[in-house]
Amino acid sequence: MMPGGEGGQARGWRSWLLVGALALPACSTAYVGRAERDYRAGRYLEVAEELARHEGQLASLSSARQARYGLYRGLSLLKLGDYRGAQRWFGFVENIERAAPTLNAARQRLLQVGRHELATMLRHERGAPPPRRR
Repeated sequence: MMPGGEGGQARGWRSWLLVGALALPACSTAYVGRAERDYRAGRYLEVAEELARHEGQLASLSSARQARYGLYRGLSLLKLGDYRGAQRWFGFVENIERAAPTLNAARQRLLQVGRHELATMLRHERGAPPPRRR
């Protein structure tokens, strides 16, 4: 018999279950942080695929994580040439940000740059000449 008897073993198991339960929410949203790192590393396809696999969990995320999810999904789709998809996710992020801003200044800038690049690509796709640089 182990020190502490059966009661000690039960407490040990409960402790491990509690640790696991507390860690679960962090693990279940870690993909957003991974997507951000992968995007910075230029792994756009991996970002798009990873986030698409977790789309069903989107409603369970906080507004801040939803905004980050949408931002990196939109940016990755933009880089992959899926302009309609990028437009959809940028709009999603903008709706969240209008209700209650969550993105820090650097991520807001990424959204602005992404929106500008998307507008340029859509104009070019429609046959309009690219904007002139000053």
